[in-house]
Parts: sequence; structure tokens; C-alpha cells
Amino acid sequence: MILSEVECVKSKMQVDYTILDNPVGHLEHAWKTVSEIDELIEKHDIDTVYSVWHGDAHQDHQTTYDIVLSACRKRAKNLLCFEISSYSNRTNRIFNPQLYVDITEYYEKKVEVISCYRSYINEYHLRAVEGLAKHRGVLFQFPYAEAFEIVFMCDMRY
Repeated sequence: MILSEVECVKSKMQVDYTILDNPVGHLEHAWKTVSEIDELIEKHDIDTVYSVWHGDAHQDHQTTYDIVLSACRKRAKNLLCFEISSYSNRTNRIFNPQLYVDITEYYEKKVEVISCYRSYINEYHLRAVEGLAKHRGVLFQFPYAEAFEIVFMCDMRY
């Protein structure tokens, strides 16, 4: 039995998550979308939110950043942004990471989960993920690292 992409992610990460009704390519920074994320932050008492960064070249990713930023204004203590390697190389904006995390222990799992998205991911994307993780790792002598741009950080446990 072939699992859907969502079921594949759920099984590999062993988490449940909410999928909102916002079709790909038609995402809008609007009251509806901001309030949906705001409600999830409140319902689950989320203090740290991870989002794609504002300079990403994909229109839905840019809109996601705007939605998340608006939704985090009330309750979230930390907003950290990551880059997606295949959408960061064709933009005139510069990703400015201030936080680097050693992901060596989790790298293979990350690739497994990303690979679930068969309709979006191909060999180019996987090479880009590996190249970026190795590049970020080299900067701090890790085999693989993830870099984050800090939008705001009020909880300094990191």
C-alpha cells in the first residue's frame, strides 16, 4: 500500500498535524489564514514557531512567512526562520542566519521525511538539501547543520 504524502510524513515523524484548507498557489495573507494559525498557536500553547524565511523565491513560502509573522504577534515567544535550499538560490535577498544547530543525528530522518513529498521532490532537491546542510555544518565543524534566521527570540533556552 502506497501511503499518501501526508500519511508518509505522519508515520515517519510519528506526529499528528493539522492541514488547513489553503490550496497550493492560492495562499493569501488574510484575516482567515492569520486567525487559523493564531488559533493553533493558542490551542496548543506553542511558544516557538519555525517558518520559511521572507526572502524565499516561492510565492506560497513568502505568504506563509507573512501569515506566520502576523499570527505570532500575540503569544509566540520565538520565531525562527529556515531556508529551503532549492528556493533560496534564485532571489535577490540574503538569508541571514544567527543560529546554527547540529542536525547530524537527525539528517537521515530529515531526508526520509522530505522524500515523502514525491510530487514536489526530485533528485535535484535532495542534492540541494544535502549541499546546504553540509555547507552550514562546515561553518561550525558539524557534518550537517541547520541555520535559522531569528526574527525574535524571547525565550533564550536555545
